[in-house]
Amino acid sequence: MKLLEYALKNPPIQVWRRFARLIARRKSISAFNNTNPCIFVLSTGRVGTVTLSALINLSPSILSFHEPHPLLYKMSKRAYQTGGLAGCEGIWDDVFMSLRTELIESALASGVGYVETSPQCTFLATAIYRTIPNVKFIHMVGHPATVVRSGMRRGWYAGHSADATRIVPKDDSDIAKHWLDMTQLEKNAWLWSETNKWIFEFTSTLPQEKYKFLKSEDIFSGNKDVLNEIYEFCSINYPKEQKINKILSRNYNKDVLGDFPPFSQWSSADVDQLKFHAGEMAKKMKYNLEPTS
Repeated sequence: MKLLEYALKNPPIQVWRRFARLIARRKSISAFNNTNPCIFVLSTGRVGTVTLSALINLSPSILSFHEPHPLLYKMSKRAYQTGGLAGCEGIWDDVFMSLRTELIESALASGVGYVETSPQCTFLATAIYRTIPNVKFIHMVGHPATVVRSGMRRGWYAGHSADATRIVPKDDSDIAKHWLDMTQLEKNAWLWSETNKWIFEFTSTLPQEKYKFLKSEDIFSGNKDVLNEIYEFCSINYPKEQKINKILSRNYNKDVLGDFPPFSQWSSADVDQLKFHAGEMAKKMKYNLEPTS
């Protein structure tokens, strides 16, 4: 509810208390800075965000969560579906702050930074940017074929228990007319493309120092330059190589069910579907969509 509407519908003392709480909250979260940063990772998911959280948690000066509760996937989807509608901004600001204040303030009380790496806040990024002073973002991507394959193996858009929280084309979009006739692979390719397109458009509005673009492949390959950039962005010291290598040797949150071939074994029809829906964004991110044997 907007503050003006609240003020008109409630007694003055109650309105004053609400304003006092909001002012105190804004004052406390403004304590985040370059020394103790607040960072949210935006992604499609299935790009190594669990590993990223583990790497960041090697530092005692950061409180990093991968998938904290309450989960915000459904709220994030609704924020995407209602994007651009007048009057919705304040609603998502209040929703986000009401569901994350306790975690964020626990980090502040401990004198450390706060990082959240799961994709559940992706489409709430604009609300996060409005409500948390000095917040920063990481746009984390993975090769479209890798992400789509993982989605296929997990049954995304094919009866997965969390399908209700996944975005679908907006009613006024051209692709909405064809959605029901699209294959599962096409839907996952569209998800990869649309999510990254949305993130690119959002981060293009930010000052350069407020965001970092990150390829998951650079993390898993142990690229020291990229790892150093991540730690610098999080304002933490580079951990010992032994600890980093131990994390990178693990396969966090790996796919254990479902069967779909690696990209090198895809049919030409599947490759064409991937190119059609994800080709433009893949080119922008310098990903090759030609399978290699």
